[in-house]
Amino acid sequence: MDCQQRQGDNVKSLINTAMAPPPPSIVPKSNKRLKLLDIDPLELARQLTLMESQLYQKIKPVECLQRSREQKTENVDNITTVIQTSNRVWLSLVLSDTFNS
Repeated sequence: MDCQQRQGDNVKSLINTAMAPPPPSIVPKSNKRLKLLDIDPLELARQLTLMESQLYQKIKPVECLQRSREQKTENVDNITTVIQTSNRVWLSLVLSDTFNS
């Protein structure tokens, strides 16, 4: 449901973003020690998406502006956290695939 909101001379369209409840989680069937290949690919993608979404939402516009002005950053800001987390996830996926082959 779209509606409009007037603020001075500006008209903004508001979009209802209410979503249906998420689908149920796909829990691995095995009770043994969990391995990456035991996780359903759809569930892994869902969990990674949720995790990255939470991290991206923490990034403030000022962090992007500061980052664009710096040559090399030593700050640990939310952008750094997103990059480090993504690197750790991909590294663990690559290593897991290497050792399970």
